[in-house]
Amino acid sequence: MGRNIMIPEGLFTTLYKCFVIDSDHKCERCSGCAEVKRQLEEKGEKIYRHDLYSKSKAAASLSERETARQKYLDERGILPEFRYARPAFPADDH
Repeated sequence: MGRNIMIPEGLFTTLYKCFVIDSDHKCERCSGCAEVKRQLEEKGEKIYRHDLYSKSKAAASLSERETARQKYLDERGILPEFRYARPAFPADDH
């Protein structure tokens, strides 16, 4: 089973209203669809960044960790001149 993901109560309420209460849901009538889409995209981006951060700390090899760290910093918008340099490591650890 996958892991659980928390969403804001307002997003849950809008989803519930649109897809459970209003089972004949038509996007033309729903003013919340654009907001739901925006919030779900934002949540997806947060999950992606969190996964990159986790890989940057726990990947099997140093090179995988460094690659994930660089991707994470790119996603967060951290400019290269504000990043600390890692010391030179062997190509891979055990």
